[in-house]
Amino acid sequence: MSNAYSQYKMDVCELNELKWFCFQYEKKKKIIRNTENKTEKIALTRDIEAIDSTFDLLAEDEMIIELLKKSVTNKNMPYEALGGVPMGRRQFYELRRRFFFLLQRIRRLAVVWEKLNDDN
Repeated sequence: MSNAYSQYKMDVCELNELKWFCFQYEKKKKIIRNTENKTEKIALTRDIEAIDSTFDLLAEDEMIIELLKKSVTNKNMPYEALGGVPMGRRQFYELRRRFFFLLQRIRRLAVVWEKLNDDN
């Protein structure tokens, strides 16, 4: 487990899964626009909503959210490549860690919610 993520009790495999989930953000949005498959559209929309809801929960200003979104949805987009981030590097990466922690929780709740709905 990365020392930076230890307070969130996330192991490396979970973190990597969440990163790759977010890297597909733009691809999923494009598929949603272009697919006729309703089931696929629903599943991908759920993924996009999970990511967007996580940004909403962070409740930071819009500029920071856009920079954070750029950082977590694009490979090789470190703090330094973003330019003009209105907070320090350490604070930005703490916000990024909190984003992944919240996204992990939202995805787990979605699974539980789906299971509860399937049982009814």
